[in-house]
Amino acid sequence: FEREKYNPRNDIMTAKDTTPLMTACYYGHLRPVELLIAGGADVNCPTDNTNTALIVAAAKGQTGCALKLMEAGAQVNKCNIFGWKPLHFAAHGGFADIVIELLKNGARDSLRSILQISIKETRRARRHKRWQLMRGTKRS
Repeated sequence: FEREKYNPRNDIMTAKDTTPLMTACYYGHLRPVELLIAGGADVNCPTDNTNTALIVAAAKGQTGCALKLMEAGAQVNKCNIFGWKPLHFAAHGGFADIVIELLKNGARDSLRSILQISIKETRRARRHKRWQLMRGTKRS
C-alpha cells in the first residue's frame, strides 16, 4: 500500500468564499497551514473580494501563520478590492508584531494611508452604531 501524496485543492472556495489555507489562518492553526503549504497550496490564491491567506492572518493577528505564508512567498503588498493590504489590516487591528514582520518582508505603504483608512473605518463604525441605536436594533 503506497500512500498518495496529499494534494490540497486551494483553488476550491468554500460556501463562505474561503480556501482551506485561509480557514486555517483564520483560526491560527499553524500545523495545517504548514501541511497545506508543503502540499502545494497557492499562498496567493484570492477570493472573490481578492482577500488572500496573508490578509486573513494579518486581520486576525495570527503571527505564526503570517510568518509561514511570507516564508512561502506570499505577496505582502497585494491589496483586496477595497484597497486594503495585509499591512492595513495588521495596523488597524493593533498587531504590531505582524506590522513589523510585514515591513521586514517588504511591505510598503505610507503611515498616512494607514491612518486615513483607520479613521474612515472608525467613522463608518460609529455611524453604523448610531444608525443601529436609532432603529432600536442595538442597545447602548
